[in-house]
Amino acid sequence: MLAQGTWFIQNFPYILAGIAGVGAVIAFHELGHFLFCKLFNVHAPSFSIGFGPQLLKKKIGETTFSLSLIPIGGYVEIEMGQTEGIEKGRSIDDKTYFQKMCIAWGGIIFNLIFAYTCLVGLSMSGIPSNPFLIQKGSYSIKKLVSESPAQKAGIIPGDKLLTLNGIAVSEHISTLFQALEPLANKEAIVTLERNGEIKTFAITLGSRKIKDKEYGVLGIEEFSFPSLKPVSFFKAIHQAFTLTKELITSTALSLGNAFKKRSAEGFSGPLMMISLTIASAGQGIKLFLIFLTVISVTLGVLNVIPLPILDGGRILTFTIEAIIRRPLPEKIVIATHYATWILMIIFFIYLTIKDIKDLF
Repeated sequence: MLAQGTWFIQNFPYILAGIAGVGAVIAFHELGHFLFCKLFNVHAPSFSIGFGPQLLKKKIGETTFSLSLIPIGGYVEIEMGQTEGIEKGRSIDDKTYFQKMCIAWGGIIFNLIFAYTCLVGLSMSGIPSNPFLIQKGSYSIKKLVSESPAQKAGIIPGDKLLTLNGIAVSEHISTLFQALEPLANKEAIVTLERNGEIKTFAITLGSRKIKDKEYGVLGIEEFSFPSLKPVSFFKAIHQAFTLTKELITSTALSLGNAFKKRSAEGFSGPLMMISLTIASAGQGIKLFLIFLTVISVTLGVLNVIPLPILDGGRILTFTIEAIIRRPLPEKIVIATHYATWILMIIFFIYLTIKDIKDLF
């Protein structure tokens, strides 16, 4: 208990920075919705960062801005229908399909703007070694597990993995993990680069059991990723675009694989997200910004999913209504929202329990 108290005191500035960072990403997402509401004269009575009991609240103009206790999530209340006392024409229902799309996509667009802006700045100052912004063929082995299959086969730190059973794994580390997955306790042919030379090894892989399923493992404890040197402003614009595009693609692929496998193993909940953000804050401002960039892109990609409580759900609803030229039945819309909220709450509870197990 004393050790935990000491850790909390020593890391308190990073804890504050981590929570503030997550809150900033969420606030920027909601700001996208809010500014498009203002642009098209849609009434937005409240703007909240977080959920639960309100810690701070201030009314500016017609909007009440609040900061709530639980810093995961947020919302902009948007006028739908016609509230008494609000002038006619200020509901989102009164707006054109294009205007509705701008408001619905606003948060996603702002998430990508946040990520891109961070990456432009980081590119100009140099991007430190990290596992998120991976360049093609860049990662190498940093540390091996003692007596692991890889170590026994003669693989050493500094080696760069090229192929596994003929599958190219040098471009993205996730490809390596996917290729290893079905090979528990089986022999695999590994091709790697060592000091400019190509070497081939036949390795009998180990295994790791997760939820009654065995996964193949090489026994690599840690990978090394190169840093990216500072570039000029104009080169930074191009590099940031490439990095943002790759981050969007890898995030979408990871989500797609999770849905395809019907597994939540690749997901982390709010506790893990804050914990990792706190850890990145303790490793310097650049790694902290990189992690916030990842969170921002992930939030943007997640919100494209057409669930009623996400932006993708609104986009789908507005599109259907534009095609059929009438609003969807209110009872159906409300029922699907409540059902999705219940499912999401259950899912977040599951992820929180999973985070507690993983963290403690």
